[in-house]
Amino acid sequence: MINIAIHGHFYQPPREDPWTGTVLHDPTAAPAHDWNERVCSECYLPNSCARILGMDGRIKTEINNYARLSFNFGPTLHRWIENHSPSLNKTLIESQSRAIAQAYNHIIMPLASEQDKLTQTVWGMEDFKYRFGRAPKGMWLPETAVDIPTLETLAARGVEFTILAPHQCRAVIIDSSPVLTSRGANLDVTRPYRCELPSGRSITIIFYHAGLAQGIAFGGLLNNGDLFKDAAVRAAAEGEDRILVTATDGESYGHHHKFGEMALARMFEQMELDERINLPSIEEFLEKHPPTASCLIEENTSWSCAHGIERWRSDCGCHTGGETGWNQEWRGPLREAFDNLAAAVDELFEEKISPYGDPWQLRNEAIELYRCGLTLSEEETAARRLAFTTERFGDISEEISDRITDLIEMERMRMFTYTSCAWFFNDVSGVETKQIISYAIRAAQIAEAASGRAFIKPLLEDLKKARGNTTERPNAAAVAVRDIMPRMKEHLDMQTASEKNTDGSEKMNGMNYGTNLASSLLATLEHDPAFRNTAYFSMEIALMPEIPTYSGGLGVLAGDILKSSADLGVPMVAMTLLYKKGYFAQKINKEGRQTEYPVEWNPRDFMTQLPNRVTITMNGHPVTIGAWCYMLVGQTEHPLPIYFIDTDLPENSPEDRQLTAELYGGDNKYRLCQELILGIGGLRLLRDMGYRNISTFHLNEGHAGFLTLELLREQGYGDIEKVKNQVIFTTHTPVAAGHDFFSYDLIDEVMDGDVAQILRQHVGGNGLSMTDLALKLSRYVNGVSHKHALVSRAMFGDESIDWITNGVHSTTWTSPSFTKLYDTYIPGWRNDPSRLMQALHIPDEELWNAHQAAKMKLLAFVLEETGQQLEPDVLTIGFARRAATYKRADLVFSDIRRLVEIGKGKVQFIFSGKAHPHDEPGKDILQKINNIARELGTELPVVFIENYNMGPAKFITSGVDVWLNTPIRPREASGTSGMKCVHNGIMNFSVLDGWWIEGCIEGKTGWAIGPEPTENGMVEYNEAEDAVDLYNKLEEKIIPTYYTDRKRWISMMKFAIAVNASYFNTHRVVHEYCEKAYGTVFRGH
Repeated sequence: MINIAIHGHFYQPPREDPWTGTVLHDPTAAPAHDWNERVCSECYLPNSCARILGMDGRIKTEINNYARLSFNFGPTLHRWIENHSPSLNKTLIESQSRAIAQAYNHIIMPLASEQDKLTQTVWGMEDFKYRFGRAPKGMWLPETAVDIPTLETLAARGVEFTILAPHQCRAVIIDSSPVLTSRGANLDVTRPYRCELPSGRSITIIFYHAGLAQGIAFGGLLNNGDLFKDAAVRAAAEGEDRILVTATDGESYGHHHKFGEMALARMFEQMELDERINLPSIEEFLEKHPPTASCLIEENTSWSCAHGIERWRSDCGCHTGGETGWNQEWRGPLREAFDNLAAAVDELFEEKISPYGDPWQLRNEAIELYRCGLTLSEEETAARRLAFTTERFGDISEEISDRITDLIEMERMRMFTYTSCAWFFNDVSGVETKQIISYAIRAAQIAEAASGRAFIKPLLEDLKKARGNTTERPNAAAVAVRDIMPRMKEHLDMQTASEKNTDGSEKMNGMNYGTNLASSLLATLEHDPAFRNTAYFSMEIALMPEIPTYSGGLGVLAGDILKSSADLGVPMVAMTLLYKKGYFAQKINKEGRQTEYPVEWNPRDFMTQLPNRVTITMNGHPVTIGAWCYMLVGQTEHPLPIYFIDTDLPENSPEDRQLTAELYGGDNKYRLCQELILGIGGLRLLRDMGYRNISTFHLNEGHAGFLTLELLREQGYGDIEKVKNQVIFTTHTPVAAGHDFFSYDLIDEVMDGDVAQILRQHVGGNGLSMTDLALKLSRYVNGVSHKHALVSRAMFGDESIDWITNGVHSTTWTSPSFTKLYDTYIPGWRNDPSRLMQALHIPDEELWNAHQAAKMKLLAFVLEETGQQLEPDVLTIGFARRAATYKRADLVFSDIRRLVEIGKGKVQFIFSGKAHPHDEPGKDILQKINNIARELGTELPVVFIENYNMGPAKFITSGVDVWLNTPIRPREASGTSGMKCVHNGIMNFSVLDGWWIEGCIEGKTGWAIGPEPTENGMVEYNEAEDAVDLYNKLEEKIIPTYYTDRKRWISMMKFAIAVNASYFNTHRVVHEYCEKAYGTVFRGH
């Protein structure tokens, strides 16, 4: 006889939102709503009716794998199944003879307190009794993490056996003879062992077969059920007192391995046809064959960490993915933060519950409140809570009952913070890590409301110490503020609204969630609108590739300025539009021409929808306007709210719902409506949200200029100077297409009242130029480079126009390899990029290695996107930006024969960029480049990367060797792509226009193309001179230096960083705006 038991550990972490109790939509689980739903459809349900195919490939039969499989389902997962998949729940209950229990929410038991060990065990067992109608004999330990106190807890509660990995056995004693089994050596896993405990109790240990488990999970056994069966039989031992057990994550059978449930079913079918094989439950086997040998365990070990249990408390080296240079040093401080919270919460729990009875017995019994997974009404939930407390404490008031059960919920939330899988993620911002931080915030919130003492503030201080690997969420506190606190606030707002009486007064209730929480948030998060004195308005803002509310440089610059403002603690708020169809996604067709299609994204994945509503009258009727909030958190944890205005609301007509759908879409009327929404609607929303102390409104381009009319309206159309004193304006382009113009007839048609007449009075002309409106109603106007200021002064006849040359956000645009380099040699550069001038002291070899690492990432990206393999040792020139004709992306191809003569075998090009959907000449240039790329082939490699946005930009601007920029002078107001390059040691090769006039030191930071600029107007000049100079310098200076003088090339890379990156960054830009325009100070200044 051969006894075999295949065990599946089925588990998902608690995913319910701590405020609503529902699992939120998770886009990473697409096409499912969330990961519970997805794994259920791929694994849990298929295993209840697994198909077996006949020789002809048709379905022969279906079997229930759970009827043959030893299994445990995590209680929090089974609770979800009870509500969401009743048929699966019924199948599991019917298969219950093979089920064992699990410690409740999968915490690492050796790291748990004595009280938590007990509660986790009790809750796991009681949940099992509720579902299967019997007490469990076996219990699965999360991650098989074990120590003697954990086994004592299990044995004391009547658990008879558990399953461990063979390497967790230190020694066995057979017939009184000890045998050392270090790392599983010499261990016979086909027999059970008794583990004698210090208390005199004992527990049976089953050690699973590691080789078979490895084959199931990673070795391809689930590709063929027959091979699976043969492998199991080979690993087993003959004898009725022997049993082969193997154990893996149950998700292997269908989720991790597609159709894995079918291989499992086929294996079971073949085993049942083999008369030698018996498939007993482990419980049934042990009743007949109790252990006759004993074992000693290796304490503080687990099945999934080679370092014992360190992956749940330190940077042990175990991790899953992540970027080069990332670490998991956040684990220790995060656990310490939760330990500190647990100590404070437990003390409060004892203090508040002890007058009524034993707090820890009450907590153990409180599983009664959480067993049922069915959706209950508020009344049913309240009745259950009251019944639970009155059964134990007699006739107490509903108010006291609520206090007690709220404190129990506080304890449940804080136990959830230790859920194991959150510690597997490569960064503190990982999805499950974020989930446990939300449970910690919820526990602290309840504690704060119950005690009147601060819990959230000290928790956030502790979370700051858990430093992550990304600039967007530099630590766990930033995760809490950016991703979790807005949900808490949204829930509080809804709760407050529901607790109003019909006359608007507040209802009384037993627990006050308002006062203490609000004061702690006020002190800690600087969220009060009263603290904000600057409002930044921009038609587009780029924060990350996944939020497609930008088209190009204007939006990226806006996002970078806001990131630096958050880093520096500027008391600012920002306003833009929410474009649910984005700008557009680009595809290049067979003819090489750009085609466009909408972008698919869901704002709910990144931001919080607010309840605030205002209206603006357009086209003769009111349009309702709402907002979404994205909380940008800086390196110093300063939060900066960015509001995205939205008209896609049920109260609007279908036409009005589309007004904020597309960036730069539609006709002139559509653009006018959008700019009214941004300027007037944006200001009204700010007022509705409590921003009453704004002293400076910053117009990033003229699109939001109508806010000046709203400021006039607020004053009764009185004092123009008063409005001017509140507004500053940044103009970004000398190109006519960048200045919106609306006829007064169109304004009369769209806007109510006598707006057109007011505009004629204050602005004049035969129509409204938004640039003129902003110029005439602003106290301060600036261009975005010195040259641009000179051009703008000539263009607008205004000598007062100042300049603040653009920059980029240093940590956003510095590649991981250079980030690591700067962290090593230039500490403090992240929030003081001026320190990058010290780059001259970085060792040459390390600088070159960092560059080559970024270059290899780019070439891998090119290969993945285009299928073209570029050579890492060939000089790579990049050109990526908006495809406007004045930017002359095709200048380098003016003389293709000469270019090939110069560059064959020595140069390769990477192009990317989008043309506006209505810009046919821009599309012509892109088509020309794509066709040239095809014609040149491998003779001179030219690749085009589709759908240019922040994602590809990070690869391209960090991985090329030289950055090419060839605009017609003086049309490039500034340009910022080259600034991103210098942060990665890449030299610019550019026409002297915009920022490059200030940044170019010939032969030191890069090279200029064409003559010194003298013109300040839109005059014609001989553009052929630029092409000739481009070819000459490429042939005579750039190519020779790259291939024959590496030392000089690296020296130039250092100069580019030290001279340019140290200055052309948005930290310097924000400093200048604060000093010249805002008249404000920021954190630390």
